[in-house]
Amino acid sequence: DSPAGWNQKWRTPLREGFDRLRDALADVFEQQGQSLLHDPWAARNDYIECLLDPSENTIRAFLDRHASHPLNDEEQSLALRLLEAQKYSLFTYTSCAWFFNDVSGLEPVQNMRYAARALQLMDGLIAQDVEASMLEAFSRAISNMPQYGTGKTMYLNYVKPDVYTPERAVNQLLLTTLVHQKPSARTSAKHPLKRLNGRQEHAVHIYALRGLQVVSWQELAGQAAEASAEDAAAEEQRAPIVSSQWFSGVFEVKDTITRQMWRILFTTFSEDNDHPVAYLKHVSHNEEP
Repeated sequence: DSPAGWNQKWRTPLREGFDRLRDALADVFEQQGQSLLHDPWAARNDYIECLLDPSENTIRAFLDRHASHPLNDEEQSLALRLLEAQKYSLFTYTSCAWFFNDVSGLEPVQNMRYAARALQLMDGLIAQDVEASMLEAFSRAISNMPQYGTGKTMYLNYVKPDVYTPERAVNQLLLTTLVHQKPSARTSAKHPLKRLNGRQEHAVHIYALRGLQVVSWQELAGQAAEASAEDAAAEEQRAPIVSSQWFSGVFEVKDTITRQMWRILFTTFSEDNDHPVAYLKHVSHNEEP
């Protein structure tokens, strides 16, 4: 039972927000999907096969069956992004959210997380004001507990900050590698970050990460010394900050579900108190790191 004085008026604007997102996603799905799929909505309904068995063989057979033409890698990724966004749009209507007595509850917030994932999947494909429109409706979903505000407050404070991005995956891999390094492996040759180079993929949440270039600043300084004696002298003056504990490089990140790809440039180091720090920059596949 709900405490005295509580109401469930929050349900209507919460549903309205999800409806606005659903309609915007449907428009993009039809516009983009018709160039990729024979019948986008039939493919959406048939996509349940890939949810029950997300193997490479199942996905390949699904795309072969529904694609309007042989899809290249980029087109396959776009088709999967569109279908995944539809999946998460449907998830926003998961019935648990409507069984309980406040918008701040775990279940309504989880449905908002599904909405945030759908928006993440459609980044660059959907108008930026779609989220704003959804949140306008959420702002009228008033919590029965004043400290939680509205559905909009819950989304901005407890949902959006937790969206797991490719940058967060890189940051997690870098910092956990630094935290778990052994003191005996702190030279550039033995440093665990060096082992992130190569063909091996590192699984982090839904992403697969592969180090394309991971080098220490000490090595970079050595390259500069070979290139120019004048530059080498300048590097020597900066020697206190150029050590084997400073690394830079590039990671290739792949969403293992949609096959979307990113390249992320990083610089990382340990402060005097051994707390690791990382700086990241997203770069396009055509951009030189």
